[in-house]
Amino acid sequence: MLERLTYEQLLETCSKEVRMGIEFIENHFITREERLTKRLEETSDYWLLRWLLKKRERILKTGYICSDAELMYVLNKVKHPLVNLFRKAATLPEFWLEDGDYDPALFDCPYLLWYLLKLGIGPENEFFRDAVEVFIKSVQTVKGEIHCNEIYHVGPMRVLIALEPQSKQTMMAVNFFVENLEDFKNYPEWEAIRILAIGGLGLWDFDYYRYRATIDEICEFLKQKQHDEGFWGSPKDPLIFICENTCYSVELLVRHLGPASPSVRKAVLWLKNQQDENGSWLNDAQATAYALLALISAGEGPKVPIEHVSVKEELRKQLAQRTKPQFVCTYPGPQEVVTEIKTTL
Repeated sequence: MLERLTYEQLLETCSKEVRMGIEFIENHFITREERLTKRLEETSDYWLLRWLLKKRERILKTGYICSDAELMYVLNKVKHPLVNLFRKAATLPEFWLEDGDYDPALFDCPYLLWYLLKLGIGPENEFFRDAVEVFIKSVQTVKGEIHCNEIYHVGPMRVLIALEPQSKQTMMAVNFFVENLEDFKNYPEWEAIRILAIGGLGLWDFDYYRYRATIDEICEFLKQKQHDEGFWGSPKDPLIFICENTCYSVELLVRHLGPASPSVRKAVLWLKNQQDENGSWLNDAQATAYALLALISAGEGPKVPIEHVSVKEELRKQLAQRTKPQFVCTYPGPQEVVTEIKTTL
């Protein structure tokens, strides 16, 4: 049913908080050129001026750049029409490159490639293929570790899981994460929460039943680290870090415990209480994206009537029955033996 609904129809099924947040991100893109021009006029810092000029030049050529991937992933949850323009922009070199080199955002956070992949921008794109090689595969150590500045190891690991789940490099990355789980727990709290939550999501994607015990362990760790108010992270951390950690923790806990679990409901209430009147969190598009991903995963996003789910389940059962192998026996022996064989099969 969702695939047949328009953007406007999907947005209407979302909670008020999600609708306001989506509209804020939409406005972020609509007014971006104007805001960049204003910042250029106001800044006197040489390096900031240089960076703003480069960014503005790329956006004027393409409309969108690869570092927009996470925001677009959120908009894609409601089939926003801007996502199609984003996909078209990905065919242009300036979408990926700055002064002939890859956007520094990809160097810092290869996890952006996971969002791009989920948006339908994958191996068929030469820049995507090359970026996976440069920022993930070529830097993986013989132990399976993948270094990067943001979302260390587990971000690239989740990219590999989504891209090539059967490869040796993916298995090495997964093994490194699982074998070093205790070490990751001892990282600074804000980083440990983020690494374990995204790592848990990666294990879920990869093979839930094989790694269920590890996912259990990660979820227990997250539940213990949640503050009474509902968020994750130290109150001394920047609020955007807290929003980020809360986002990833909620995404994993919803999968494992369900949206009605006390941990998830506390987090949802806390997030709603942090929303500004303009629909944003911190008046920042990135923080708003984190909050929206958490809320959407907890059931505040597009909704499907329960009747539609029931009908789909019935059709799935009927299809399974139609494709079930039929038993045909030519064995001439006693009927009891035939019955026993059929029951066993």
